[in-house]
Amino acid sequence: QLIEVTESVTSRTLPHAVVPRRAGDPASVYADPTLIRAVLGWRATRDLREIIASAYRWHERHPDGYAR
Repeated sequence: QLIEVTESVTSRTLPHAVVPRRAGDPASVYADPTLIRAVLGWRATRDLREIIASAYRWHERHPDGYAR
């Protein structure tokens, strides 16, 4: 999902490969906000597309990051 949305936002193809897990890698990773919502009442206000688009715009405007 991250790759698909990023490619859509940036209009670029991201080089990637699916490879076997390395020693110590988790079997799977999930982004589930249930616990933080229950404990802190936090709720995301932006979806994945908005988050990636915002980060991409920032990096386009600041190609050297925080360097001056």
